[in-house]
Amino acid sequence: MLGWIPYGLAPTEVIPEVKAEPGGNFTLPCHIPIDASVALLEWSRTDLEDPLLYFRDNRLYEQYQDPRYRGRVELKDPEMKNGNISVLLKSLNTDDTGTYQCLVVPSNNNRRKRVAVELVSSIRLKVLRNNQGVPEAEMTRRGYDSWH
Repeated sequence: MLGWIPYGLAPTEVIPEVKAEPGGNFTLPCHIPIDASVALLEWSRTDLEDPLLYFRDNRLYEQYQDPRYRGRVELKDPEMKNGNISVLLKSLNTDDTGTYQCLVVPSNNNRRKRVAVELVSSIRLKVLRNNQGVPEAEMTRRGYDSWH
């Protein structure tokens, strides 16, 4: 949607993979410093053109959402308290498998300069087919939620 190449995770860093069962809900985690403010937040999936969530000027823009995510994704904390910009993905299905990215433009970004887009978090979600089960250990993930 934004038309830029994000930066933030080093090319050698491994994107954590988590597994989930269809029909459930899953939180895609992302956090920024408590004192940071967000001019633009985009949650996207790397293999899709449109984002699953687009937030700008203190409001969500559903018209920019990929249709398959409308009504199924929301900010975990709409007030983004304590830097929590995680999203809740509801009613998972196997088509939700993919790599998700949390991209942010900080509010203090100088508009005259090049837009500073931050890749804050990236996670690979694998939604299993029914009856495959998700071991408890598989639900943990290494943290890449730092503000770069």
